[in-house]
Amino acid sequence: MKNDKPTLILLPGMLCNETLWEHQTAHLADMADIRITDLTRADSVREMALATLAESPQHFALAGFSLGGIVAFEIMRLAPERVTHLALLDTTPRLIRPETADLWRPIADTNDPETFVSLAVNQLSLMMNPQHRETPALFHRLQNMVSNVGVQGLRNQLHAQIHRPDSRAALPQINVPTLILAGRDDSSCPLEVQLEMADSIPNSMLALIPRCGHFSCIEQPEKTTSMLRWWLTDFDDGMVNGDW
Repeated sequence: MKNDKPTLILLPGMLCNETLWEHQTAHLADMADIRITDLTRADSVREMALATLAESPQHFALAGFSLGGIVAFEIMRLAPERVTHLALLDTTPRLIRPETADLWRPIADTNDPETFVSLAVNQLSLMMNPQHRETPALFHRLQNMVSNVGVQGLRNQLHAQIHRPDSRAALPQINVPTLILAGRDDSSCPLEVQLEMADSIPNSMLALIPRCGHFSCIEQPEKTTSMLRWWLTDFDDGMVNGDW
């Protein structure tokens, strides 16, 4: 039987894998053929984008979280005609901040697996809204993702981040329905960055989720999934920018 569902490509963030998207995968499967790209094998944003394109059908909707959003910008440069919808979750078009790279380098240089997991999970948890940092289920999810990605995966991803391009000049060329979604308390990709994208991308909508830090997919999974469902089906139905 022919599958008439549109394809939705999900791109995880740094030190994340398909576990990040568990709620979205479960609750959007009725309307989309969902595929999740592995962003741990290449060490450049360009190679990550090319690998994603090679594994994807001719046309697809694209949602990227954090590093995944940075890869999504590259896909829009390489093959904009293949993307029908774009969702940018807790991401930035800007170059990496030197202090951010300096923060992650010692973790990527760690050789002891247990120390690596402990340091990486601690750093990721600090990116969450304070009320979510001590939630056992979220802590264990971070721990499992970090363990599965491993130190070499982080080294590849950090190299890609350090050498990523500045995507701000390309934002006005994005011409597909674009959802910009972020936690209201995301200090890694703060409000000014989200507003910059919303102002620069035509046909875009900004949704800010209260009581949410950097990890919108798992801190506020129901709201994130609901916004993605609306983005795929009723994007032009008069939603208003702002808190959701």
